[in-house]
Amino acid sequence: MNKKELMLPFFTGLSIFLFLVSFIPGISRAKKEKSTTFAIIDSKNANEITQIDLINSNGGLSIFKSNGVWKGKELLQNEQNFAFDFLADGEQVENLINKLKNNRKMYTFVYNDNNSEADFVNLEDSFLINIKDSVDLNTTLIIGKSDFSQNNRFIKINNQDQITKIEWNDLEPFMHSEAAFWYDPYIIPRNLYSTNTPVSITRIIYNLPELKNTYTNFETDFSKLLELRHGALYKGTIKNLKNIGFIKIETEDLKEILLNFYQYSEDQVVLDYNLSPDSNYKVFLSSWTFEKLQQK
Repeated sequence: MNKKELMLPFFTGLSIFLFLVSFIPGISRAKKEKSTTFAIIDSKNANEITQIDLINSNGGLSIFKSNGVWKGKELLQNEQNFAFDFLADGEQVENLINKLKNNRKMYTFVYNDNNSEADFVNLEDSFLINIKDSVDLNTTLIIGKSDFSQNNRFIKINNQDQITKIEWNDLEPFMHSEAAFWYDPYIIPRNLYSTNTPVSITRIIYNLPELKNTYTNFETDFSKLLELRHGALYKGTIKNLKNIGFIKIETEDLKEILLNFYQYSEDQVVLDYNLSPDSNYKVFLSSWTFEKLQQK
């Protein structure tokens, strides 16, 4: 057998291998993807953002800025046919905005004849982010499936037909449309004094079963309260619940925070926030935390 005859099976096998590999998605598209640098929002406009809507098949949430404070509202109304505002976790919202203005790689993606658009961006199981700013400029992202690396997502931007693929792993933790991820978790919402120091609190009035007093020393009387957290949003009525006390907090700028407490069960209390005419909502509180409120 001569040299040519020996090499023929090798080249035949190599040709078959390369032909088969061409149908592997990650490889067949590699030559079609061109990378560019891309920021979802311009850093110059980041401070102008006034609203971020987060929507998936399970529901939706709108995060919006009102008088300089981040708030949230469920887009799907609850059983009482009433959607209420709650104070959002301002730090969490700002973290999301900072991620959105980061530069990231974007790939122009071309899917082949063996795949359809629904294989990558399917409206039924996609996540939608809609960003609005103070001049009513909208950026809409329809976020589809992850690629094989799990670091990128297939998306559509502003309802364009073109599917693109962008780096997404740093934004993955923010793909939540439920209030529990976005509300301010502290009994005294830190969002309220994001522009002030807690020292601006001048007086706290306790009227609770085991504690009835008025305090004016922030360092010794108030610091523990700032660390206590509440539970999930309460969407029911307090009409038939027994009021078991309140806490009133007064600040230097004459703001008043009123916290009313209602007995829900042996293990749970409902905390009713009366923060301002447009910020009244309710949350669950464990009996353990309620006891902590009354310890000095």
